[in-house]
Amino acid sequence: MKTKTIFFVLMQLFGCYVLFNAYEVLSIYFSDSRGVGVGITKLNILISVQDGPLLFYGTLFLIVGLLLIFFPFFLRKLKRN
Repeated sequence: MKTKTIFFVLMQLFGCYVLFNAYEVLSIYFSDSRGVGVGITKLNILISVQDGPLLFYGTLFLIVGLLLIFFPFFLRKLKRN
């Protein structure tokens, strides 16, 4: 029982980390610091600093982070029923 709780807490912490990376990528998207041939590395992924990749990876990180945070709650709710 304790290992399951530790796993859920670690999963939520990693989800917060992924959400923070989504915030950083999307903040670059909404700023004016974009260019050709420039890249950033987030979660060991080299992201080109152009509109398409920034929006794609920022949204992807946002969705994955939210899933990691709320997945333990969904599992607990499913096991109760």
